[in-house]
Amino acid sequence: MDTRFAGKDLISIEQLRASSVRRILAVADHLENLPPAYQKPILTDINIAVLFYQPSTRTYFSFMRAGQLLGANVIGIHGMDNFSSAYKGETLIDTVRTIEALATDIIVLRHFDDDSALIAANATSVPIINAGSGKLEHPTQALLDLRTILVETGQPSVEGLTVLFVGDLKNGRTVHSLSKLLALMGCRRFIFDSPPQLKMPRNLVDQLALQDVVIEETNNLPLAVQYADVIYDTRVQKEWFRSDADYQQAKDSQQITPAIMSEAKSTAVLMHPLPRVDEISPDVDADPRAAYFRQVNHGLAIRKALLALISGRMS
Repeated sequence: MDTRFAGKDLISIEQLRASSVRRILAVADHLENLPPAYQKPILTDINIAVLFYQPSTRTYFSFMRAGQLLGANVIGIHGMDNFSSAYKGETLIDTVRTIEALATDIIVLRHFDDDSALIAANATSVPIINAGSGKLEHPTQALLDLRTILVETGQPSVEGLTVLFVGDLKNGRTVHSLSKLLALMGCRRFIFDSPPQLKMPRNLVDQLALQDVVIEETNNLPLAVQYADVIYDTRVQKEWFRSDADYQQAKDSQQITPAIMSEAKSTAVLMHPLPRVDEISPDVDADPRAAYFRQVNHGLAIRKALLALISGRMS
């Protein structure tokens, strides 16, 4: 995907070029600084369906709010498995074809299957925005995370930064998308800190290495934080574990506390895609380096930009 977004799907970070990412960031900046009265007409008469088969607070709400603030007609179904014909056994393909038949301009989709966004995109001519597909990808989260890093570090690019990824790196679609995006934009040093059973998938590690990313894998959080410019923490995701015992063992192995943060750089940025359970102690919230609630606001700007660009109302 180049800088022409109109009518196109956003399924994976791998579709993007550095130029297209810079365009998304520029439009997000523009919209954030635009008075509300000038934002409202941008998506007039655009119909957006927000279809979520998995739980969400931030992604669902920010897509709904982004469309509304730009003047779109937004219809959301949260809990598609229980409150749509999926409950009766309707396939994803039939669902998106039905939504297309109802004069929809954009579909925002979250689904538990890895290939769901691609399946939906192949079934309809309506642009699909992937709002999280199984364990595989979460491209809009990665874009808002990139914007957060740039704003919080005050750097014009991610080149020269060391980014530490912590937690469930095996199942976390946010870290999969963000690592690929950062590599695309020139970041060349990653530290992966996780329990042994939750390491970053080997195929992704190999892919990043081919892009000249220097990678260190460890399970020593107090040491790893000392070298990081950005600490990207993730929760150990209970929904991917078969037993509660396995989940408890994994989640208890790492926690970011004030003691851990005392080892980090004074300029470090602590991020988390949320929701958290107890992988970051609430005692860390008052630390000025804790950016995870500021991070949420960048999601609104990025999702406004994507809706405006993919609708063709901005270019």
